[in-house]
Amino acid sequence: MRRSFIRVIAGQKFRITLDNTGQVEHDFEIVGTNIHIHAAPSNKSTMIISLDKAGYYQVICTLPGHKEAGMSASIQVTKS
Repeated sequence: MRRSFIRVIAGQKFRITLDNTGQVEHDFEIVGTNIHIHAAPSNKSTMIISLDKAGYYQVICTLPGHKEAGMSASIQVTKS
């Protein structure tokens, strides 16, 4: 994850692309939601999503050791 902070507007659709240029699998999960994107090595996955509730959401790579290695971010959802 290149950016550690993402800001979006509640209810507005946006595209998440996980571009895995590495040699091991990675994923992108927004904690507390059903949003989970997985990408095998040298592959991309894209999903168009929206988050309706304002607040802060944690994003992590759920693979063992990846979150602890710094693969995490925050999403701030604002009302406008």
